[in-house]
Amino acid sequence: MTQAVHTTSIAGTEWRVDKTAEPDGGAVGYVLNFDSGIVIYAAGDTGIFGDMALIGQLYRPQIAILPVGGKFTMGVREAAWAASLIRSDIVIPCHYNTFPNQVANIGELKRQIEILAPPTRVVELKPGGKFEYTTL
Repeated sequence: MTQAVHTTSIAGTEWRVDKTAEPDGGAVGYVLNFDSGIVIYAAGDTGIFGDMALIGQLYRPQIAILPVGGKFTMGVREAAWAASLIRSDIVIPCHYNTFPNQVANIGELKRQIEILAPPTRVVELKPGGKFEYTTL
């Protein structure tokens, strides 16, 4: 289990300096190690944080599943920067285009990752879609 930073909006008197606001619950990510040697980092609902670089260096995930919807999670820009910290072979975007306020341009994500995190490749999956990753 890894840290995840769940972002929320705070309105009016609901928040005070001495009170933690997590109306949608805590957030975590996971590093999944498979017997095949494949490692997946599933970031969960999170914003970008510096220790994503440590996760990349320590666990060396080949696949990173990153949220890109921009509501309670990273948007496209932050996810591209996260990819540059993690340095996985593959990024699979998640948590986007499910609600009107969680729209993401995956073409723009691909463009930014080409600049910030080459040779990471973006694999866009449709609901129920599959992706097969093999190690050499």
